[in-house]
Amino acid sequence: MSRSTQARALGQHLSKLTGVRAELRYDAGSMWLVEWADGPTRDEMRDLVDKTITSHPHHFGLMAGRTIRSSRHESTRAWAARAVAARRDGALAREVSRGVAARRALGVDEIRLGTLKPKAPEWYVLLDFVQRMIDSTSR
Repeated sequence: MSRSTQARALGQHLSKLTGVRAELRYDAGSMWLVEWADGPTRDEMRDLVDKTITSHPHHFGLMAGRTIRSSRHESTRAWAARAVAARRDGALAREVSRGVAARRALGVDEIRLGTLKPKAPEWYVLLDFVQRMIDSTSR
């Protein structure tokens, strides 16, 4: 069985374990990338990959010793659900207020991203807060 075949099988196995589609892609040298949307956090997936390879050497042995980086994507549904949950419990207002105050204290009111029109500080703080919430939450 080739390494590519084992990588494909590992992705399928991870998909069954997590309930979300996981896929391994070759990167370069001995590096691979496991990608999935929503589901486990990056740390949880890294642990699951390590445990799976270690506990199933006959199925995934060629993946042992490979560097397997992780890339977790999130759906717009996950983003919205996390934002709504933070809004309900009051965390969103507190964090946006705190973040905007910190940005203004540093003199960072607006940031221009290339040719895009600058956004209000609240916009940047909101995006950052929800992204951190998503990154730390399993779904």
